[in-house]
Amino acid sequence: VDRSTTPWYNDEILAAKRKRRQVERRYLKTRLHVHLDMVKDARKRVNNLSKIAKSDYYRSKMDSCGKDQKSLFKFANELLHRVPES
Repeated sequence: VDRSTTPWYNDEILAAKRKRRQVERRYLKTRLHVHLDMVKDARKRVNNLSKIAKSDYYRSKMDSCGKDQKSLFKFANELLHRVPES
């Protein structure tokens, strides 16, 4: 994924992904059940951080539109990848 097109991607998510990858490598070496549990926990953490960051980003974008219907619909169309008809 191109990080320049994901504005909610932050340093905390990057660090969590690095940690997840580190734990995955450890599990692949040892194949211990405890390391598998660590992989699952790290995966959940990355997913939750990403979900929260994405939600916060879009919520703030919607809030910045305020009561301006034109900008709100423009944002919704961008979000849904709609192309205006010509």
